[in-house]
Amino acid sequence: MPDHGQNSDAFAMEKKCILITGPAICRDLRLAKALQKFADVIQNASNSRIFFILGKRRVDLILFEISPEHPADIDFIHIIKNQFPEIIILLINGGDDRKLIAKGFQYGAKDAFRKPYHCDLIADRVNVLLSRA
Repeated sequence: MPDHGQNSDAFAMEKKCILITGPAICRDLRLAKALQKFADVIQNASNSRIFFILGKRRVDLILFEISPEHPADIDFIHIIKNQFPEIIILLINGGDDRKLIAKGFQYGAKDAFRKPYHCDLIADRVNVLLSRA
């Protein structure tokens, strides 16, 4: 008789969770739909709410929108990686500030995509990173 208890493979295979955060990227329904094929997706417009979300939900990967209009948001990555080193962070760059991107990598971001981005390319990269985690 199969085991349907807590140790069952069906229960062990918990779906991964992705946080899409930033004022523009969180409204990209095509991207969210592409990611929902293999993960739960949380959409968040304000990077300042990240810590509230991380306090309530387990997150495996963050798609983090950065922009020259909000350069201080990049410091959130440093705090996230200190408190949650296992979370994978990918940058979505809304501008052309190379110093901001470099700072994101210095703080622990794994990869960066520049707007306009291709949803399928991001979804493929996210899927590969989550399968390795």
